Order: sequence, then structure tokens, then C-alpha cells
Amino acid sequence: MLVRGAKALGVALDAEQVARLDGYLDAMLEINKSLNLTSIRDRGDAVVRHLLDSLSIVPLWRELAGAPPRRVLDVGTGGGFPGAVLAVAWPSSRVLMIDSTGKKARAVAQCLTTAGIVNATALQARGEQLPALRPDTRRSFDLGVARAVGPAEGLVREFAPLVSPGGRIFLMKGPSTSAEEIAAGESEAKKHGLVALGARPVDVPGLDRRMVLVYSRGGRRPA
Repeated sequence: MLVRGAKALGVALDAEQVARLDGYLDAMLEINKSLNLTSIRDRGDAVVRHLLDSLSIVPLWRELAGAPPRRVLDVGTGGGFPGAVLAVAWPSSRVLMIDSTGKKARAVAQCLTTAGIVNATALQARGEQLPALRPDTRRSFDLGVARAVGPAEGLVREFAPLVSPGGRIFLMKGPSTSAEEIAAGESEAKKHGLVALGARPVDVPGLDRRMVLVYSRGGRRPA
């Protein structure tokens, strides 16, 4: 199911990547028995709603930016999505996954270790705290991503100081995102020198059409 779905999305996974994704999902679902990381209990549903949904932004990034991002920030990672999946899909990228709940961040870190995903880190933090906690994160991420976390306006504000010149923000949304939320996100983006690139439709096998709200910071990426 994972390989077929990834292929339908235009993402090629080798055997090692499939094994790491399977390993991560199994570890997460096991911890989920005692800690509420996701409401999805069925493994097949989790493959579609977590793994494939997370992979769906890989071709969108390829279309807009080409080469994989060097640094990725996943805000409100929850059970580790999409950050863990992106780390496997882009082994050359460094992925920071943050969540405000310490138990979730520690669980994600444990799952990363179990699955052998070495290019991702989980940290308890909020996006607005990062510049103070980790000064190296200011304007350093090529991609900031959030999946079903909160309203676009607040997320744009949270990501603004963290996205690098030439970087992008992807807000992963369901099919029913309102025009009012989209407009509010665009207005907030202007306040921070970001350009709203609109809502991009994404088709995930087994799910209703999704959309990704995309924002960009002008300038060239630092060497």
C-alpha cells in the first residue's frame, strides 16, 4: 500500500526507505496504545492518513524548488508527521520536529531511534520560542511545514522569523479550508515580507483532495 501510494504521488522509495517508514509507523502505533499520539488505530488507515499524506508535499516541493531542502522545521509534529516521513524521503535534509507537549516530543524521539532515522530531531518547544532557545534557527529553514495544526494566520506569524531567504512555508490543510482563513494568512504574510503563493491542490490516494497553503520569502538561499 505504501509503495503503490508513493508511486501514485510520484515519489520513488527504495527498500531501506520503506523499512524505515514501516519501522517508524509500527513504533508510533505501539506507543500510541498508552499515549495519545493519534486517533488513528488501524495500520492501513495510518499508512494513508499519516505516511502518504506526509509524502504528498515531496512532489510539490520538487515542483516549486527542485533539490531537497537542507533544513526542515515541522511545527506541532504530534506523532511525528510529516517530519519523520520527510526525513526518510530526503535523507540529505536535516529535520527539526517540535511539539509543545514534552511527552509527545520524547515519544517521537524514541520512534526515530527505533526506526534508525538519524537526520531528524524532536524537541519540546513552540515555534515562537525557537529563536531564543536556539539562535541558530533564526531564518535558517528552507521549509517550514505544519500539518493540521491551527489557523493559517497564526502559523505564518510563527514561521516568519524562522524561514530562510528563498525558503517556503507549507501549511497542510483539508479540503474545507475557508476563504477567510486563506485571506487572513495572506494578509499576515505581507506583514512579514512573505509572498502568498496560493492554495495548491494535492491528491492523496485514498483521501479526499487536500490543499497546501504556500508562502515564500524572497531572496537567495544562503550558501
